[in-house]
Order: sequence, then C-alpha cells, then structure tokens
Amino acid sequence: MACRVVGETSIKEAIQAAAEHGTSRAATVEDGSFCVSIADPRADDIPLIAVSKKFETITGYLASEVLGKNCRFLSAGCSCDMVNLANLRAACTTGPPFTAILENRRKSGELFLNLLDLRGLTVARSPCTGEDLWFLVGIQVDVTHAETLHVKANLSEIHAIISGIRAGLAEKVRALAVAGA
Repeated sequence: MACRVVGETSIKEAIQAAAEHGTSRAATVEDGSFCVSIADPRADDIPLIAVSKKFETITGYLASEVLGKNCRFLSAGCSCDMVNLANLRAACTTGPPFTAILENRRKSGELFLNLLDLRGLTVARSPCTGEDLWFLVGIQVDVTHAETLHVKANLSEIHAIISGIRAGLAEKVRALAVAGA
C-alpha cells in the first residue's frame, strides 16, 4: 500500500497541481527528475518503506533492493559536508526540514547530484500514548546536469513545487496510516 502512495500517478498529479497553483517555473518541474521516498523514523535504522518508480530510474536500484534499508547506501564512497550530515541526521530523528544538494552514487557506481528535500510528515496521533505517528518524506531531484547557480536561484520555486508534491501525497500517507491502524 505504501508503494501505491508514491505511485507515479500520485506524483504527477501533485506536480501538476503545484504547477497550476502559481508556480511560475513549470519548466523547472519538466527539466527535473523528481522522485519520492518514504522512510519510517520510528523503526531501527530508519528504513525506506516506499520509493517511486522514478527513484528506481534515477538511482538504478529496484524497490525490492532498497525497501527495509536505510538510504545511506546512496552516499557510499561520496563526499559529504559535515554540517549537511549533522542536519540530515537531525531531520531523520526529529523531522525538521532539510534541503541540500548531496553527492550520491547510482547502483552503477556513477555519481550524481541529488537535491534532497526531507521533512517529517505527521499523519496521526496515538490516542493511547499521545505519540505522533510520522514518516520521513524525501523528495529528490536529479540536478546533475543543471547548473548549480540555476538550481540555487530557483530554489524558492523548486520548494513551492516540492511543497505541492508533499501536500498531494500527505492525504494518501494519512490514509495509509489509518488503514494500517
């Protein structure tokens, strides 16, 4: 069911809705390779529970190879800024927004630049414990062939698109949580 939440139809609908709601750079969406991953921060080692087909295309990894694993496999052998790493770890444990361009590695070994926008998405509250039920929703954009200055200059528009994607997925993730309960 989690895989259906990040299905390409859901993502395309969310991207289209974001573009229609005033985003002036629909070309940014079309030029980018947006994909989605969802991880469970409450489970040991924060495993991926769903990835989109576009994630498979961009990374070269099949969902069957990565579900149940922490996504750090993408950064094996890559350089990482220590501040970004600390902020990413904080986002994974407590859910605050994190956005950075990270060096990642495809299954083939090829390096690529990944604009990662990661945020916690609270979907429900346990009536028994009062704990929030939340997931980490990562939206990635392959920006390998984009000029870094162009990406940074358009970051506010990219964030608007990403927010639209996340909002479109939020209801489906909430439905997943209710169904799971």
